[in-house]
Amino acid sequence: MTKIFRVLPYILLTLNLLFIFGNSVLDGPSSRVISTKAEEAIEQVVGKDIENDPYEVAMYGRTFNAFLRKCAHAAEFFSLAVLSYICAAPLKGAVRPLSLILMGIGVPLLDETLQLFHARSGLISDMWIDITGYAAGAVLMLVIEIIYNLVRKKRQENE
Repeated sequence: MTKIFRVLPYILLTLNLLFIFGNSVLDGPSSRVISTKAEEAIEQVVGKDIENDPYEVAMYGRTFNAFLRKCAHAAEFFSLAVLSYICAAPLKGAVRPLSLILMGIGVPLLDETLQLFHARSGLISDMWIDITGYAAGAVLMLVIEIIYNLVRKKRQENE
């Protein structure tokens, strides 16, 4: 059973990357269908239609669907950071932070570049959202690790 827990983060990391890149290779209409279904599911949970502010749409082109897509970017990369952090735990020295930084910059860059080849536009703003989501996940994991190490050290001192 412990063997599966050692392998599980790597499997989840691979699935996360496949999900990210799988969405990147979809054409615009296919991607929009998925986000529209997600929007409809949220509206069912909330129990009402989520109105788009006419001013926001007219001035900035912002809709709830666009907001939802940006949140999805951040969530995908937040989970990527958490899984990358777990998978990088056995790495020692400078290799660990370097691998995390390369993952946090390389995957968003590749994600947005892939979209250019599938009738979509790769957006720098999306890349910044991806990196921000990744950074938030990495910082959360760092804080958890620091707290864990402090608690462990305190327990060892008390023994």
